[in-house]
Amino acid sequence: MKEKIKGIEGWLLFFVIILIIIQPGFLLFDVIINPSFYSYSSGIYDLFSLLLVFGLAIWSIAVGIAIWNKKRRAIIWAKEFLIVSLVISIVFTFLYFGLYTLEEQNILLVDLFRSLISFGIWFSYLNVSKRVKNTFKKTKIEWKRLGIVFLVMLGVLFLTGIVSSLVPQNIETAGLKIAGTPQEITQEYTLEAEMVQYHEFGEQNIITDSIISFESNLPTSVFLVKSEKDFNNFVDGFDYEIYDGCFVEEKYSGEIRCTISSGGVVVWNYNQEDIEYSLTFK
Repeated sequence: MKEKIKGIEGWLLFFVIILIIIQPGFLLFDVIINPSFYSYSSGIYDLFSLLLVFGLAIWSIAVGIAIWNKKRRAIIWAKEFLIVSLVISIVFTFLYFGLYTLEEQNILLVDLFRSLISFGIWFSYLNVSKRVKNTFKKTKIEWKRLGIVFLVMLGVLFLTGIVSSLVPQNIETAGLKIAGTPQEITQEYTLEAEMVQYHEFGEQNIITDSIISFESNLPTSVFLVKSEKDFNNFVDGFDYEIYDGCFVEEKYSGEIRCTISSGGVVVWNYNQEDIEYSLTFK
């Protein structure tokens, strides 16, 4: 009589190795070699991104250990992990796609393609493998339970966002990436000769990576201050603070990429005649 294919061997053993060693190692290694995907424009790592990566790594290890120990529902947990990981990969890729350079976008698309291929291979294997079916009694995914898993995951992400926002951050060296491709908002203004105009950020105390571009019919100086008090100090000739490196001086046009929070944009018309200028917020 032919012996049943059973036990944690062959491709199933390789899958366990991927879950326990390769997958977590790749996630952590990716943080190191591609820091721009997990950090702000200032180069400081985003706590939310790090918590998400570490969470997925721990989840992967837990599922791998469950399969190794032949837990009754381990294959169901593995399928749930594969589905949720793929959904997170797809959502976050397109959520932040517009914030990256062309080279970084290509890396994102390649990583997403790999995730799709990996998901297709291993999800199919868990469904058709005789070894899996002979080793585990429960392998069929429960879609109602998967819905609950997604709700729990959303709750975890929400709590993670709250926790990361409570951690003190220096607004010059940290920020929260904007979800989705930002909608460009362009506004036009007129400013009298030798006058200064202050444009306060619409949402105060919310840290964000932003792109602000301007155009003027005469050379103009534009810089980002941290508070309205700094603007008033500038007008009164006292010491004031601006965001580090976030300014353009004496130019007709320019673009400022900066991590900002409170405060706003200062436009200084040092010319002897009025100017017309526009600001575009991205």
